[in-house]
Amino acid sequence: ENQKVPCLLDTICKKFVDMNIFSSMYPPNHVLINEYEGSEGILPHTDGPVYLDRTATISVGGGDVLFNFTKRDFHKKNDAKTDSSSINSDGHNDRCAIQIQLHGKGSLVVFTGDAYSNHLHSIADRVDSMVECSNEKCVNSKEGEKVFRGYRLSLTFRHKFH
Repeated sequence: ENQKVPCLLDTICKKFVDMNIFSSMYPPNHVLINEYEGSEGILPHTDGPVYLDRTATISVGGGDVLFNFTKRDFHKKNDAKTDSSSINSDGHNDRCAIQIQLHGKGSLVVFTGDAYSNHLHSIADRVDSMVECSNEKCVNSKEGEKVFRGYRLSLTFRHKFH
């Protein structure tokens, strides 16, 4: 059943259209709110064809986290499962194409096109430590920079086709 986006979130949706993050023809009409403890991650996945190939995610809370994009392997039956041979001794996925540090005190990441359709996105679980280090693929911090994880909320805005 289709429901309207609540007023506060609708204000953000309209701002995304004003900023040309989404078009007025396909404005955000679906908002997913997720809560994460510092050790929790998300498995490698795509958001799928029921959505426009554009996602905008706001992270708030306090902890930072490393967001990874891994090239999809369309030849594998289930490319969303991480092959253990691709995880190195630092816990990084060697297949990672791009890494972005999300700042828990407020960050926005928008991805579309190739990043949406041809890459899986994920955040590694960190049960052993609340600290991780960025790798050489990180586009907004130096390699080896310490990232201190903590409680985080993510608000993911998308346009869902009906």
